[in-house]
Amino acid sequence: MKRHLIQKMLVIGLCVMAGLPRSSLAQSNKIDPQIKQLCNQVMINIYKEIVSSKDKYRELSQFDKGVLYKNKLGIYAIVYKYKEKMEYPDGTVEYKIPYSFAVTLDRVQDKTFSDREGAFAYSFPALSLKFNGYQNKRLLRTQFNILDVLAKQGKVLNDYQQQFLPVRLFIKTSKEVYKVDEPVDFEVYLTNVSKANLVMKKLDDETLHFSVNGKIWGVGLGDKKAVPRTRQEAKMMALRERREARNAGLRESRMRQGMLSAGEAFTISFKGVSFSEPQDVVVEAVYQVPLKEVYPSAVLTFKVVEK
Repeated sequence: MKRHLIQKMLVIGLCVMAGLPRSSLAQSNKIDPQIKQLCNQVMINIYKEIVSSKDKYRELSQFDKGVLYKNKLGIYAIVYKYKEKMEYPDGTVEYKIPYSFAVTLDRVQDKTFSDREGAFAYSFPALSLKFNGYQNKRLLRTQFNILDVLAKQGKVLNDYQQQFLPVRLFIKTSKEVYKVDEPVDFEVYLTNVSKANLVMKKLDDETLHFSVNGKIWGVGLGDKKAVPRTRQEAKMMALRERREARNAGLRESRMRQGMLSAGEAFTISFKGVSFSEPQDVVVEAVYQVPLKEVYPSAVLTFKVVEK
């Protein structure tokens, strides 16, 4: 789960690619009305989040409704340029653009903004859609970063595209309400919802990762591994671990494979952490084997209350 949530990796398995349904967007210049509505809602949410951040960033002071456009699919696009007025002793006036960004949702084959400096793409392959955009900013952490907003708001589309995968990830607890300091038991299912038999990697500490209230954990939910403070740090840690495992020749031996018949599931059960304070808990599970560049994922919520 990085700023760009989707990465290209090789899926080890038989029939997986053939079993992946295509969305109604796949080979059409038109877009399904339901998906179009969802995309526009995502873009409006992006706009609203940027508006809510205006007071924190000087470079957003000129951001308003004038930045909204529609692309050829009828989906909102945001194009923003922050202009600085420069006045010189001879009376000359010049406008500079030290900060700018743009973003829209396009089909995967579209290249909107791809020729711009700072171009990026963040895809949702099962929907045949992607964020297209660019961002020109100084290398300052204090400046507003549109990629952080896309990672957050794009989760809606990532969750929606799960229904088009040949396997689905499910997570559940034995109950919906736990007491403070009571251990939470989890069960995770990787279910084959297609009609084909698939060779998949089984659920273990290499293939299954969690975040609990935004904090990233391994399958142990409390093991002795270092816990990353940010998603970027988690990405770098995961990359380093993969490189070390590959160099040692251990990764494939640890990641066991098995035949997952149609309608059947791999399962894993474990005890998670307990919580010292009452709270609403959000658990996200991610199967770290992409199918057509999409990571199967699931979200669970439950409550922790006083004893």
